[in-house]
Amino acid sequence: MALHLQRARAGKDLDEVFRLRHEILVGLQRALPGRPSGRVFDRFDAFAETENFVARIGDSIVGSIRATAMNPVGTPLGDLSRYRAALGEDAAPMATSLLCIAASHRSMFELPVSLLGLATYWANARGATHVVAGVPVEYVSLFTNHNWAPLDGPITTALGLSVIPLALALARAGDRFLEFLRQAHAQPFIESFERMVYATGEIILERGDPGENAFVLLSGSIGVYAEYGGVSGASRRVSAIHPGEVFGELALLADIPRTATLVAESPVDVMMLPRTQFERQVAASPERALFLCRLLARRLTERISMSAEAPATTRAPKEG
Repeated sequence: MALHLQRARAGKDLDEVFRLRHEILVGLQRALPGRPSGRVFDRFDAFAETENFVARIGDSIVGSIRATAMNPVGTPLGDLSRYRAALGEDAAPMATSLLCIAASHRSMFELPVSLLGLATYWANARGATHVVAGVPVEYVSLFTNHNWAPLDGPITTALGLSVIPLALALARAGDRFLEFLRQAHAQPFIESFERMVYATGEIILERGDPGENAFVLLSGSIGVYAEYGGVSGASRRVSAIHPGEVFGELALLADIPRTATLVAESPVDVMMLPRTQFERQVAASPERALFLCRLLARRLTERISMSAEAPATTRAPKEG
């Protein structure tokens, strides 16, 4: 089942986040004393400069992370200005904290990486130059393998947790999507802060379904099928989608059902833009509207070309 990452918008979402923190920090790691409420939270959760992000599988929240921008009161990791010598005098850092993964999903490597990526995109949108993370010891090697550098030895957070402060310079993040964001037409996708992760063989969009979202592919490969028969059935693959490309916009622009079935041909990571935000962004920016019109013209040209070709039968990718 696909992994859905997004901001914790409703009170119910935040309550689940606080419960998950208690489950992990108190029950599993025994890093904090138990709370009578069965929830872990602090004053930073109420800050306007704070955003909590969650990872869902189905209806269940299986992971969360908190991001806090610099402000006069400080961050859960303290005053980040103390790291200016390491980050640079002009640095504008942002803090992430309380990365929690449900015990049942701690073997999912992509879960903490994807949550951290979403917090990083939020930092980029707010003009941050660096992300500083308070990382539990067991996750340090995971971070350092993705361009994060240690800033200091163990520190104690506002909640009393012992963590290692690591920093990521966004200019050197090496992330395809951050590079894509430097193009003006990509910015709407980061503003939704919704991300989906699919396993090989999962259907991303199905022909005939209503179009409710547009997407940009962050990583992986997606097969586009005019006809799709599943793992064992005959299918007609007509094209592919590669990292950095926008897809799913045709159904929104033309207000028609999905015209093809899209299948993950490898592990796939996408950012998602719901219809309401998509339409608002198109209306607000002539530049983005022109880009999407050109994209629509290209898609229609591809459809005409596809209809002129003889059907080609192939097997769909095996599920992984």
